[in-house]
Amino acid sequence: MVIGIGGGYCSGKSTVAQILIDAGYREVNVDALGHSALMHSRDQVVKRFGPQILAEDGAIDRARLGAVVFADQAARRDLERIVHPRMVAEAEELIEAAGVTPVAMHAALLFSMGLDRLCDRILWVRAPLFTRIRRGMARDNRRVGRILRILWTQRTLRPQPGPESADIDSVVNRGNRDALVGQLRRLRLPGI
Repeated sequence: MVIGIGGGYCSGKSTVAQILIDAGYREVNVDALGHSALMHSRDQVVKRFGPQILAEDGAIDRARLGAVVFADQAARRDLERIVHPRMVAEAEELIEAAGVTPVAMHAALLFSMGLDRLCDRILWVRAPLFTRIRRGMARDNRRVGRILRILWTQRTLRPQPGPESADIDSVVNRGNRDALVGQLRRLRLPGI
């Protein structure tokens, strides 16, 4: 059983995933796989975006790279073409390795990466705008303008079910964990 968890920036995907993990699900954090994919694809990324995205130690500076790709859709698509195939392959390997243990796979780009085809069920996490802004300021120490730019780039992010997509349930995360657990219980997810 693979539960896919999607949603926009600071909607609460990780919180929903943690509830499932606490219930015995194995985590597949696709966004974290992006860190690994960036390291493995370093040369391609530098070739495409230039040495200005590098930190002093020669590693990719994610903040510098982010400033480039969040400001330019073509650049973002180029980065996705470089790192997404590796991220999907790693997610598939982790799901396979889980065996019979249920999996909670969370990713902002669940649908655009084609990860929905790996899911038995999908939870789409939403949260009020001001809640998301507060979370971005507290969690990522970002200024409101930067958060709004991220939210703007994700303005078309929504469930995009394909012919192989699983059922999609919407979950609203207003910041109350007990209420969130209650929503998940009403969905009758295995083990919750």
